[in-house]
Amino acid sequence: MVTGSHRATGGLRRYLRDYAWIIVAIVLAVAVALCSLPFTSRLAPSWKAGAPASSASVLAGLAAATAAAAGPDATPTAAPTPSAEPGSPTPVPSPTRSRTSAGTPRPASPAPGRATNTAPGPRTTTALLGPVSGGELQATIRLYCWQEFGASEARLRSGTDPATDNWECRGHGFHDLVDMHALCSWRHGTGAYAAFTDRHDAYSWRCYRTRSA
Repeated sequence: MVTGSHRATGGLRRYLRDYAWIIVAIVLAVAVALCSLPFTSRLAPSWKAGAPASSASVLAGLAAATAAAAGPDATPTAAPTPSAEPGSPTPVPSPTRSRTSAGTPRPASPAPGRATNTAPGPRTTTALLGPVSGGELQATIRLYCWQEFGASEARLRSGTDPATDNWECRGHGFHDLVDMHALCSWRHGTGAYAAFTDRHDAYSWRCYRTRSA
């Protein structure tokens, strides 16, 4: 049997279920106003021991009271959680120290090269081979002209001066200049050479050879 009290209770529940969102909106508006009151009135909340609960706990209590008033059929609405409490310090990223690369080591300077001792070359000496006199020189030239050219005599073209291009071999119908270097090689072998001691004296020719000491 349905009584009047039952009908009144059911009507109240339907009323709360239909208008629960309005009640929740009013509660949230009041909570927001309470949270912004310290900032608009320049009054900072006390964070010392024994101070009132934070705005997060107040919002949680209001949400619980609204859910109890709406009844079991009403859908509970989660209270927004503030991103950060007022006055909480903002973390600052720590600066990153840049690593300085070590300088590229420079190559060591090359050691100075050691001085190479160059051994001196062998010493040479000049040996006199002959002739020892002007008369021997003329006899040697005459023999050379006879064996090499078939000439009967060796003579000077223009007296004793100059020493060069003056001795010649003479025969029947010819006369040829004597090559003094060829004369020394013919008389003393390979490596012998001729040189005069006085450019104005044709009798100053001598034969020499350079030898290692």
